[in-house]
Amino acid sequence: MDAIFNQVIGLIVATLFGALCTYTLGIKKQWTGTKNALYSLVKSQINAEWRRLMVQGFVYIHDLEALQSLNCEYVQMGGNGAVKLLMKDIENLPRKVNKGQSGTSFPHDHLHD
Repeated sequence: MDAIFNQVIGLIVATLFGALCTYTLGIKKQWTGTKNALYSLVKSQINAEWRRLMVQGFVYIHDLEALQSLNCEYVQMGGNGAVKLLMKDIENLPRKVNKGQSGTSFPHDHLHD
């Protein structure tokens, strides 16, 4: 009787452990997909700002600070040297102080005005 009980308990524990592992792997896959999407969006935003600023010929200080912050997050996500070169170009642009306007093209900035 004890042997059957031990087998049943072992089977239950193994089943629960298997279910937990499957669930954990599913969450990891979802997180990896989300992280990759965020990484791509950040890289794309920095690239777009680089193109805009190279045409503009200068950078507002607030824009530079926002891009530096965005770049810091990009690097922490494993960003490579390509964006580092873009940031160097941006940081070498003449800087201007904003006069009452944000001057940034980041779509969410108007929410903080």
